[in-house]
Amino acid sequence: MGLDSLPSTGTPDCQILPVQYPSPEFDTIVNDLWKRNSRWLGFMPTRGFQDRAQRETLLAALVEGQVVGYVLFDLPRDVVKIIHLCVDTSYRGRGIARSLINAVGREYQDRRGIQLACRQDYDANALWPQLGFVTLAERKGRSRAGTLLTVWFRNHGHHNLFTVLIDDTKDPSIVVAIDFNIVLDIVEEPHDRGLPSRHLLDDWITQLAEICITQETYQETGRLPTPERRHQVRSQLEQFRELSTSRDQRWQELVSEISVLVPRAQDSDHRHLADAIAGKSHYFATRDQELTNNYASLKERFGIRVVSPQYLIVALDKTRSEDRYMPEQLNATSVSIHRSIEDEPAFLRSFQNHARSELQSNLIGILRTAQSTPDLRQITIVRTENGNDIATAISHIANNILIVSVLRLAGEDRLYNTVGRQLCFLIKAYALDRGLLSIRVMDQYISSTLEESLYDEGYLRNGTKWTYTITTGVVPIHEVYDEDISESDIALHEHQSWPAKLLGGGLKTFVIPIRPPFAEQLFDTLSAERTLFGRSTELGISREHVYYRSWRAAQGLAAPARILWYVSGTTPYQSEGHIRAVSQLREIQIGQALTLYRRFARLGVYTDADVIKAASDDGRVMALRFIDTEVFDSPVSLTQACDMAASLDETFRAPQSPSPVTEAFFAAVYERGSRYAE
Repeated sequence: MGLDSLPSTGTPDCQILPVQYPSPEFDTIVNDLWKRNSRWLGFMPTRGFQDRAQRETLLAALVEGQVVGYVLFDLPRDVVKIIHLCVDTSYRGRGIARSLINAVGREYQDRRGIQLACRQDYDANALWPQLGFVTLAERKGRSRAGTLLTVWFRNHGHHNLFTVLIDDTKDPSIVVAIDFNIVLDIVEEPHDRGLPSRHLLDDWITQLAEICITQETYQETGRLPTPERRHQVRSQLEQFRELSTSRDQRWQELVSEISVLVPRAQDSDHRHLADAIAGKSHYFATRDQELTNNYASLKERFGIRVVSPQYLIVALDKTRSEDRYMPEQLNATSVSIHRSIEDEPAFLRSFQNHARSELQSNLIGILRTAQSTPDLRQITIVRTENGNDIATAISHIANNILIVSVLRLAGEDRLYNTVGRQLCFLIKAYALDRGLLSIRVMDQYISSTLEESLYDEGYLRNGTKWTYTITTGVVPIHEVYDEDISESDIALHEHQSWPAKLLGGGLKTFVIPIRPPFAEQLFDTLSAERTLFGRSTELGISREHVYYRSWRAAQGLAAPARILWYVSGTTPYQSEGHIRAVSQLREIQIGQALTLYRRFARLGVYTDADVIKAASDDGRVMALRFIDTEVFDSPVSLTQACDMAASLDETFRAPQSPSPVTEAFFAAVYERGSRYAE
């Protein structure tokens, strides 16, 4: 059911609709409902409302055409995260909140559940159990008030043994250092100019980011003109964590480098920024335009983002609202793999981890050792068409183990997260092709973005090291688990243990027909220019895509499941239809063509015209989001597939729509087609 046709629940006179921008409903929400309730809802930039309206994650409740409530939410990972739930005071107690939550839950039933965080001193905590939420965790808020936050969760029934449900139970991973002018905005008498700074202590921001001060803050406090003012400011500094920095020779070098890049800034600003970089801060918030005007050069050199409080709030809101994996950014960029370093200083500028206090001599030593022993060590560099190095790995083989001594990204935004996931996967593929037993990532200076990528790809952390055990073949589930596990758990195991497959647990398999042009776009190795890195890879692997088809005749297709892709018709490279690849089906959505196109546009490949063409006569389309595609080295022809089915006392025909097949048939196809079946 698409968001354009959501029925109401809970109260007969309530209608739930997605909010368009611009529209009168949007204006009512932002200028009336939110403003009147912002004390409890927290600060939200208008751009935040606009972004959610465009993504159709802003719903309004209407009674007799009047907006009486709204819910604003995000879709990170595989949960729904409620940001605002607001009902007009005169309409409370009539089921409006239940209608809004139920509409969200019904539309995103495929996700694990709905999550929110609420301060314990808010009356709204009495509402959440009535709406089906349970307490998942508690944590102390990092705002000035320091109040406790309760993390609430409404489960959609998708249990999972392997992953933590809620990111909000963990400490914030984004570190923000604040300049002294921001400190004064927060701790002294309020003034209009300091309003954005004070919003940095809103609860939603302190769930995402830790606001810290630098050592230089105390120096500047000591230079305030009166004892009373110095005492007032010092008494407020305890609410912030001080970044741990050692003002050693390396710190002095940082100050010197910053003074060259930003010569017109004050000396104290140079020291503030050096403290922030040495203290591993991701952002430095300041109202000093001499610093913010040099955002690009400071980010390129040190990896830190120097921004105004207003910009920081917008950036953090975008971080919490959007999926970190954005392959279309790579699809729009010609990216290639290189095995040698052409410009050592540029390489060091790109990959030395200043945020974690890495000495340049450390990276130089590893790099030059690798360059002097090319027969033993491999250097991998991911480079854009304009010559910028964006990722690198340096590795060697010892005792049948792939040792990765350097694993780096040149940045921390969503593009780099996508590259990071792909790089972590390609390392697995490299080790797999060489028959190695495991991988050890030994780099002590890995960024937080790469740590998330390693976790996503199934690597296990052990102190400062990460390990991955190579498994292949078709494995009976009882050899891995002593008790029954769900289909979702099996799917996650296969993702994190790629390319191994678990049999006997009931994970369904469907054969889905796909026309050759779309097969080439999505996964076929014969269209090398369409692969994620713009090159032909031995494995023919793409990490995540979406495929659109008519929603009719789905034959019980549901996620999670395996997909065997049947490329239909005769082409220059096949005389009859062939089963050419296997993927894991992660998600299915049915809705209006353009609605789903906007929702999945981040996965690239399709145009809006393609999606509209795939829709049924009612304008709706089915979107299949799939991951971990492996193109078979030995595609299975229609004739061979029919023979396999017959040997199993089954029947197989060229599919016209998604067709379920037995696990025995899947195993037979996989063992014939994949090099990793044994």
